[in-house]
Formats: sequence, C-alpha cells, structure tokens
Amino acid sequence: MRRRGWWWAALMGVTVAILTGTALGAGGAMLELTEQDCGREREVAAGEMIRLVLPEPGGTGYLWEPRHLDPARLQLVESTTARRGEKQLLGGTHDRIFLFRATAPGKVRLTLELRRPWEKEEPAAKSCTLHLNIR
Repeated sequence: MRRRGWWWAALMGVTVAILTGTALGAGGAMLELTEQDCGREREVAAGEMIRLVLPEPGGTGYLWEPRHLDPARLQLVESTTARRGEKQLLGGTHDRIFLFRATAPGKVRLTLELRRPWEKEEPAAKSCTLHLNIR
C-alpha cells in the first residue's frame, strides 16, 4: 500500500509540473487584466496567456461566467478563486481568476456575466466585455 501511495504522489507531481509548464507557453508572457480593463481593447500575441481577475461577492450565489467565447481563437484554461486580504470573511468578496490562452490571430469579444447559475432568465447583475486583438 505504501508503494502505491508513492506512485500516486509521483504521478500528481509530474501532472502539476506539466500543467504549470504548459500554462505559460514557451515565452512565459502573460497579459494581466482586472475589472478596470472591462470595455477596453487590448493587444495580445497568439500563444500568450491572459489572466483576468474579477471581484466576486461570496455567499450570494453570484458567479462570473464566460458568455461570448470564440473557442477557435481563445481557450479557457482555468477558473479559480482566491481570497482577498489576509482574512477570509464569511460572505466576503473574493477574486475569480480566469486564465485564457490566445490560440489564433483575429479579433475576439470576450464577455463575462455575473449571475446566479440557476436564474437563467434573469438579467446579469454585472457584465465585463473585453475586446482582444490577437496578433
């Protein structure tokens, strides 16, 4: 049993190393965006990573969800959350972190909406649209 645990740990370590190494691409370039970039046009190179951080209210059910995503030019790699500040307050705001990879040249309109997933017919509480020019 002990031997099996070792192999599992080794496999997970290799998997994390591969994912981490390929996440940044060959050059390791990353475009960092925040809520202040919503509505703006940004230039990005094909193969470059885009990290978008948006504030998300905790305990309300509201989540940021990508709506308009051109999978031929832009790939969602990861969506995670991170706490804000030193203490995580129950129901406090946290950050939703999206990691995208620009895969092919062209113009892309990326729209994300802050909504409750079960309220599909309700309008979004907030939205963020980015205009990306992938070269």
